[in-house]
Amino acid sequence: MIDPMTSQGEPIFMSASSGTHNQAKVKRDRRRSPVVSGTIAIAAGWGMLLLFGLFRIDLPLYVLWLIVGTIATAFAFTYDKFQAKRRGNRIPEVVLLGASLAGGVLGGWFGMLAIRHKTLHRRFWVVQWLSTALHAGLGWFLLIA
Repeated sequence: MIDPMTSQGEPIFMSASSGTHNQAKVKRDRRRSPVVSGTIAIAAGWGMLLLFGLFRIDLPLYVLWLIVGTIATAFAFTYDKFQAKRRGNRIPEVVLLGASLAGGVLGGWFGMLAIRHKTLHRRFWVVQWLSTALHAGLGWFLLIA
């Protein structure tokens, strides 16, 4: 008799033509990774706020992008801090760093300085300073020069 479970406790599905364990297919977990889920959530919020701002606020697109990115990134840092306290599902660090680099630099600073989240991680300080320099230079080039 062949054991219907793998060593990891996952069910095995066997084809009708094969009765051996070597040819069995292991059922895969179909859940999204936290990186994909966090990225989708931040991008959806960012996009909805941006669309709302395009129709309601008369600002340059880059300024609107930074405002919306700040809100989305601040929300992401706040949510991650809340989840860290209650040991829930967290937003991966790469998503938080990416949100700061994409334009949520002020939200990243808010999350680090006001909420005191991710302040002990050197890479967060480095990315925050790099994204600050990047968006300050890009803002100067697009809006002033």
